[in-house]
This record gives sequence, C-alpha cells and structure tokens, in this order.
Amino acid sequence: MESVLNYEEVDQKWIHFGFVLGLNTCDFDITLNQLSVDSAMFADVSQLNPGFHVGIISNLRLNDYMDLRVLPGMSFGSRRLYYYKNKNGTYVNDKYTRQRIDYYPIEIPVILKFKADRIENYRPYIIADFTFRYDMSSSKKFDDEDPKDLPRYISFKPFNYYYGFGVGVDYYFEFFKLSTEIRMDFGQRDVLKHEPHPKYPFYVDIIDKVKSNMVYLSFCFE
Repeated sequence: MESVLNYEEVDQKWIHFGFVLGLNTCDFDITLNQLSVDSAMFADVSQLNPGFHVGIISNLRLNDYMDLRVLPGMSFGSRRLYYYKNKNGTYVNDKYTRQRIDYYPIEIPVILKFKADRIENYRPYIIADFTFRYDMSSSKKFDDEDPKDLPRYISFKPFNYYYGFGVGVDYYFEFFKLSTEIRMDFGQRDVLKHEPHPKYPFYVDIIDKVKSNMVYLSFCFE
C-alpha cells in the first residue's frame, strides 16, 4: 500500500514561518593562568544546569535541498562556576567558592539548513549556524549580600557571537511539520570582565579567558 505524503506544500513555499521551543544547557570553556597554578586555585563548571528557549522561525527556501533560516528568540538558563583550592593534595570547596551566573540572552541565529531527500513523511538534515547573543543578565555586577543565593564576585560581557552545527529530522503531519534537532554553538569572544571585586580579586585574577558554549535540543513547528 502506497503511503500518503503529508503536507508536501510546505517545502515548495519560498517563505514560511513557525515557532521553536526547546531545552538547552550552557557551559564555560575556561583558560586559567599562571597565578592559578601558583596559588593552587582552580575554576570550573562541574555541573550543567538545564534551561529553555523560545523563538520565531522565518524560513527562506533557496532550492530543493537548502533553506536559509532566521530564529530570533530568547534563552533562559544559569551556570554555576566552582572554585577549588588544593589543600594537602585534596580539592575542597564550600558555599563561598561557588558562583551562580544567570544567563538570559536575546539571540539571533542565522542558519543554513541542508536537507536530504524526503523518505515518506520524514526528512533528515544538517545545519550550520552563526548566532548573535546579547545577555540581558550581564548588567548584574557584584553582590556581596544576597540572602537568597550565593554572593557574586565575577561578571561577564553582554555581547558574544557563536559558530555552530547540528543535525535534525523533519516529520510531516497532515497540517504541520515538526522538526527535532540538536545544535552545538561555540562562543568566539572572551566574555569575562577583567575587573575584579576589590575585596575578592582572585575570582577574576586566576582566569585568563572564558568562552561560552551552548547545546540546544529544539522542537520546531512550521
């Protein structure tokens, strides 16, 4: 029995729209300096926290196998940066050596989508993206006395740009198309503000640079 091809017209439209929902997690790529080695103090993101994102899809059909997509939206997430001190050969930490960094970027991903041939009602694809992000939470600087959370002695620059890639699959239903994709983005700028807290300078002084990385699990409805 020949299978029915759902919603064929969506791939013939030169432009169409939709929305995206998904989960994400963000990480830091931290480069430490010689002061870190000399003082036996180290920093790392040892635990990843889940976040979520929403956005609008604008899809421009370039040809049968390639689309140009723009997905303006916003993400919500956080990272915990842990500082470790080597004491008698053992790394120890307490509540004063953890830094919570909230992350609420407005983002504009520009994506090239390369599609394989359609197989009945699904179609695999790969993507490459260039993304601008502006972190709305970066205006928060130092916070010595926060009764609800940890003190904060480190801050970050708001603007960053990313290169990334991913894979996904389009699923065709009768009245819409659902795409599931995984994408990894790699930040290109040092986002650390090299302005240490006057009382606690080591939080910044032991770090040479910090780059931001993102992993996205997205569900696109078109």
